[in-house]
Amino acid sequence: MVVRALLIIILTGVLFAYDYRLWKSGKRKDRIVYALLTIPAVYLAIIYVTGVDWPNLDDFAELGVGRAAKSIVNAIKLPS
Repeated sequence: MVVRALLIIILTGVLFAYDYRLWKSGKRKDRIVYALLTIPAVYLAIIYVTGVDWPNLDDFAELGVGRAAKSIVNAIKLPS
């Protein structure tokens, strides 16, 4: 767990060090979008480091569009 935490700290440190100048000079909308895109990355990093069995992003997508996607697949499925 310590090795995973160090890996995430190093990778996010490099990412934020590189993006800081761009983020600082960016417009307010760009900063908001960057922050919103960072939230899932932080969530997935927590799952990776701790190894907990929390829902992954595909589970959230399944909740949102799962029923509609299954209906579409069943509608176009060829009979066997």
